[in-house]
Amino acid sequence: MSPNASTDKQPPRSGQALETDISILASILSKSTASSDAEDIDVAELLSQLETANGIAEGVESRLDGILQHLDGMLHSLESNPKDAASTLTKDIASTAKPSAPPNDSDAPA
Repeated sequence: MSPNASTDKQPPRSGQALETDISILASILSKSTASSDAEDIDVAELLSQLETANGIAEGVESRLDGILQHLDGMLHSLESNPKDAASTLTKDIASTAKPSAPPNDSDAPA
Protein backbone atom coordinates (compact mmCIF):
# COMPACT_ATOMS: atom_id res chain seq x y z
CA MET A 1 0.00 0.00 0.00
CA SER A 2 1.33 3.45 -0.84
CA PRO A 3 2.15 6.00 1.90
CA ASN A 4 -0.72 8.19 0.73
CA ALA A 5 -3.19 5.38 1.28
CA SER A 6 -2.74 5.26 5.03
CA THR A 7 -5.86 4.24 6.89
CA ASP A 8 -4.64 5.54 10.25
CA LYS A 9 -6.77 8.16 11.94
CA GLN A 10 -5.66 11.52 10.65
CA PRO A 11 -5.94 14.72 12.68
CA PRO A 12 -8.64 17.13 11.59
CA ARG A 13 -7.44 19.40 8.83
CA SER A 14 -8.63 22.67 7.44
CA GLY A 15 -11.30 23.02 4.78
CA GLN A 16 -8.57 23.94 2.29
CA ALA A 17 -6.88 20.56 2.85
CA LEU A 18 -10.22 18.81 2.41
CA GLU A 19 -10.76 20.60 -0.91
CA THR A 20 -7.24 19.61 -1.97
CA ASP A 21 -7.91 15.95 -1.12
CA ILE A 22 -11.15 16.02 -3.09
CA SER A 23 -9.45 17.57 -6.13
CA ILE A 24 -6.66 14.95 -5.98
CA LEU A 25 -9.29 12.22 -5.77
CA ALA A 26 -11.16 13.66 -8.75
CA SER A 27 -7.91 13.89 -10.72
CA ILE A 28 -7.04 10.26 -10.01
CA LEU A 29 -10.51 9.11 -11.00
CA SER A 30 -10.48 11.10 -14.24
CA LYS A 31 -7.04 9.73 -15.17
CA SER A 32 -8.19 6.15 -14.58
CA THR A 33 -11.30 6.74 -16.69
CA ALA A 34 -9.28 8.25 -19.54
CA SER A 35 -6.66 5.50 -19.44
CA SER A 36 -9.24 2.69 -19.38
CA ASP A 37 -9.67 3.16 -23.13
CA ALA A 38 -5.99 2.47 -23.79
CA GLU A 39 -5.01 -1.02 -24.88
CA ASP A 40 -1.83 -1.21 -22.79
CA ILE A 41 -3.12 -0.51 -19.29
CA ASP A 42 -0.44 -0.56 -16.59
CA VAL A 43 -2.21 -2.62 -13.93
CA ALA A 44 0.35 -1.85 -11.22
CA GLU A 45 0.01 1.90 -11.76
CA LEU A 46 -3.77 1.64 -11.83
CA LEU A 47 -3.74 -0.35 -8.58
CA SER A 48 -1.47 2.25 -6.98
CA GLN A 49 -3.82 5.05 -8.06
CA LEU A 50 -6.81 3.16 -6.67
CA GLU A 51 -5.03 2.62 -3.34
CA THR A 52 -4.17 6.32 -3.14
CA ALA A 53 -7.74 7.29 -3.99
CA ASN A 54 -9.05 4.88 -1.37
CA GLY A 55 -6.74 6.33 1.29
CA ILE A 56 -7.81 9.87 0.49
CA ALA A 57 -11.49 8.91 0.49
CA GLU A 58 -11.12 7.19 3.88
CA GLY A 59 -9.40 10.29 5.28
CA VAL A 60 -12.22 12.51 4.05
CA GLU A 61 -14.78 10.10 5.48
CA SER A 62 -12.97 10.06 8.82
CA ARG A 63 -12.95 13.85 9.04
CA LEU A 64 -16.65 14.02 8.16
CA ASP A 65 -17.41 11.41 10.83
CA GLY A 66 -15.54 13.53 13.37
CA ILE A 67 -17.51 16.62 12.41
CA LEU A 68 -20.81 14.74 12.70
CA GLN A 69 -19.84 13.33 16.11
CA HIS A 70 -18.97 16.82 17.32
CA LEU A 71 -22.32 18.15 16.09
CA ASP A 72 -24.15 15.23 17.75
CA GLY A 73 -22.44 16.05 21.04
CA MET A 74 -23.43 19.69 20.75
CA LEU A 75 -27.04 18.78 19.98
CA HIS A 76 -27.16 16.31 22.86
CA SER A 77 -25.90 18.92 25.30
CA LEU A 78 -28.48 21.42 24.05
CA GLU A 79 -31.30 18.87 24.34
CA SER A 80 -30.32 17.55 27.77
CA ASN A 81 -30.22 20.92 29.50
CA PRO A 82 -31.35 23.81 27.31
CA LYS A 83 -31.12 26.41 30.08
CA ASP A 84 -27.49 25.62 30.93
CA ALA A 85 -26.61 25.25 27.24
CA ALA A 86 -28.04 28.69 26.47
CA SER A 87 -26.16 30.18 29.40
CA THR A 88 -22.90 28.57 28.30
CA LEU A 89 -23.45 29.68 24.72
CA THR A 90 -24.09 33.25 25.87
CA LYS A 91 -20.92 33.21 27.97
CA ASP A 92 -18.91 31.80 25.05
CA ILE A 93 -20.19 34.51 22.74
CA ALA A 94 -19.52 37.21 25.32
CA SER A 95 -15.98 35.99 25.93
CA THR A 96 -15.11 35.96 22.23
CA ALA A 97 -16.66 39.34 21.44
CA LYS A 98 -14.38 42.23 22.24
CA PRO A 99 -16.41 45.33 23.01
CA SER A 100 -15.04 48.52 21.60
CA ALA A 101 -13.58 50.86 24.17
CA PRO A 102 -15.61 53.99 24.86
CA PRO A 103 -14.01 57.16 23.54
CA ASN A 104 -11.55 58.65 25.95
CA ASP A 105 -12.14 62.38 26.40
CA SER A 106 -8.52 62.93 27.42
CA ASP A 107 -7.42 61.92 23.90
CA ALA A 108 -9.57 64.60 22.27
CA PRO A 109 -7.74 67.69 21.01
CA ALA A 110 -8.19 70.73 23.23
